[in-house]
Amino acid sequence: MLRSRTTTQAAIAMLVLLGALMVGCTRIGFKLTPDARVDASSEVDGATLDSAQTIDARVDLGALDAVEGGAPDMAREGLLDDTTPLPDLATGTNLLVNASCESPASVGIAGWTAVTCPEDWVCAKPGQINQPQDGEYLFFPQQCSPAHLEQIVDVRTWAAAIDQQTQRFRFSGWFSNWQNTGDSTQILVQYLTTPTSAPLGEYDSGVFNLALWQELTDERLAPMGTQFIRVELVARRSDGSDNDGYFDNLRLEALP
Repeated sequence: MLRSRTTTQAAIAMLVLLGALMVGCTRIGFKLTPDARVDASSEVDGATLDSAQTIDARVDLGALDAVEGGAPDMAREGLLDDTTPLPDLATGTNLLVNASCESPASVGIAGWTAVTCPEDWVCAKPGQINQPQDGEYLFFPQQCSPAHLEQIVDVRTWAAAIDQQTQRFRFSGWFSNWQNTGDSTQILVQYLTTPTSAPLGEYDSGVFNLALWQELTDERLAPMGTQFIRVELVARRSDGSDNDGYFDNLRLEALP
């Protein structure tokens, strides 16, 4: 005996809802939205639904939290568009790689680019140089002068907030010099549209010559159009054979 049209519609609605709730375990072939509607034009138990009829299949995505293991990874499952905002896990973390030079390499410094003297920049341990400010190593240019080392950070994750002029960044870093020399240190933090463009704005620490470790800090609103931030370390030799400008414990973070 044929079921009533109302019963048929209810049955299909239940199937759609059950399929949505199983998305945490099984990938399905349609995108889930908070207000989804499913077109129906099929025969169920002998009762045909014409193409003009639809079944309301609104799904409360919050209910998926009740599924074992929590809500599914919607991006991984392909259920979110590319434009869907995702959690920003980088905010508040150090955006610089190898920020205390604790990952030494056979040549150069991992994560950094030596603009001058790529074979001279090293992660140095204490010896004839100052004790590190943090960890076991510090940034040391050996004999190269002037020595320039840089890292360019991609900050396009915050492009919308930057262009709305609501995104601030904070930089901090430590520097020192060998005792009784005229060698100097300097740090530049530049806000760029592209890695090679002229700075939209910058922090310039000025030139220092101090035997004890000193910290420099700068916090500012990123200029509109910023997509990259360059952190550059500069050391210049004045006396002796070594360029005794040291850097350590650097940090760049996007503020919430």
